[in-house]
Amino acid sequence: MKHRVTMVTNRKVITIILMLFLFLLMSTNILALTITETRITNNVYTQTRPAIYNDRIVYHDVRNVNVDIYMYDLSTSTETQITTNASDQSDPAIYGNKIVYQDNRNGNQDIYMYDLLTSTETQITANVSNQNTPMISGTRIVYNDNRNGNNDIYMYDLSTSTETRITTNASTQSVPSIDGNRIAYEDNRNGHWDIYMYDLSTSTETRITTNASTQSVPSIYGNRIVFNDFRNGNTDIYMYDLSTSTETQITANTSNQQRPVVYANRIVYEDYRNGTPDMYIYDLSTSTETQITTNALSQLQPAIYGDRIVYEDTRNGGFEIYMSTLSNYSTGVNKNIAALMSLFAISSGLLMVLYVRRKKAYTLS
Repeated sequence: MKHRVTMVTNRKVITIILMLFLFLLMSTNILALTITETRITNNVYTQTRPAIYNDRIVYHDVRNVNVDIYMYDLSTSTETQITTNASDQSDPAIYGNKIVYQDNRNGNQDIYMYDLLTSTETQITANVSNQNTPMISGTRIVYNDNRNGNNDIYMYDLSTSTETRITTNASTQSVPSIDGNRIAYEDNRNGHWDIYMYDLSTSTETRITTNASTQSVPSIYGNRIVFNDFRNGNTDIYMYDLSTSTETQITANTSNQQRPVVYANRIVYEDYRNGTPDMYIYDLSTSTETQITTNALSQLQPAIYGDRIVYEDTRNGGFEIYMSTLSNYSTGVNKNIAALMSLFAISSGLLMVLYVRRKKAYTLS
């Protein structure tokens, strides 16, 4: 009876060790990031300011003497001219089937929209002042507007065909970024640039940054706002998490990192540590920073959607649009080799002890 109890206990120990062994074996393979770079535009003229949504990349292009909006569809590998008016259309943004941009055909800057489903262009703003730098999320378009003598943030809702003034402070608010109900922007009411946010669901404005240095050029996705920050004597990337009310320094390199954009757990930005600007990415889920581009010339103005990053690139003499696609692969290398070998030795030793005891027990019986 005593032998039987001992054997059952030992079997349980061996089973636990083997389960730990298998868990470590399956769960500790290193996932490495692989980057595939694609040249999107191949025109000798300048293409800049890319934006991306799903398979569609939009940018402005000067091949027709004036500035036009073009689109490249990754699913069909086709480029399409979106605007044909002889004036300038620039700074596009895209969400779903809708492309928004600024347009100066009326003698000032207005916001226009092109619907890819209906192939129709619509004038969004008609005020005689300037409206520019549009961004879009769902049915909402936000933009700068200087009709009140300073720069304010305004919003146009396509679902209700209504325009709303978002900011009313007499100082300057600019560079809006929108995701869902939240609009982030830079604001100089405190004598320097800070980041503020307006929540459409509660009609409340919140100051995000309080540091006395300059914070600028925000990008928002979900609960995360990223921005430039000058508090350390160079430009760093910082992030504010709305769900925890915490601010985090993302980059610490002594060179300049700037123009961040955020999508889910990924933050992409320009980085000047190698002399010319490169694309870098910081993954919040792994707390790792990775260099995306290695070409010796400049890569600028990033935009991200999912695993795709688009940017301006000067490697061919002018400004063109390039894209880097990210994917993970298993290296097959286990981070806990030493632990696994120890577990294997222990389990092998215990199995041998069990075998000897069992053999001896049978001999005695």
